[in-house]
Amino acid sequence: AAAIDNWEYYDIITDKIIEDREILCENLAKMGFITLPSSANFIFTTHPDYHAKDIYDALRRQGVIVRYFNKPRISEYLRITIGDKEQNIRIVEALNKGCELSHALALMEKQNHSGMSWGLVRAMIYSFCDRGPEFAERAV
Repeated sequence: AAAIDNWEYYDIITDKIIEDREILCENLAKMGFITLPSSANFIFTTHPDYHAKDIYDALRRQGVIVRYFNKPRISEYLRITIGDKEQNIRIVEALNKGCELSHALALMEKQNHSGMSWGLVRAMIYSFCDRGPEFAERAV
């Protein structure tokens, strides 16, 4: 309501969202994400090497909430709301860990066929997510 009554405030907030969205998209691109063009306070992004659902699950484990839609055409995308600078840094850090954890979990699936030991997989999870053995036990 404040933005409607104060156009100067509206312009400042709009410019900040645009700036923060651009920075977030640049950081995501450096990580290999492909982000659809957006004029809103959120983005749709995907990563060619990881399933969106796996990243979504890994982010939830870290306490980071994004939107995932199990719907045709968008099931490989995450919807991320543009936050302030600190929130956007947090999402980038969480996505880094989420992608690493998704990779480790994918290796776990292959473990059944390759003979990789569960101990090795757990050690990989420890190093990826800095959460320790109790987290890895839940992930497995």
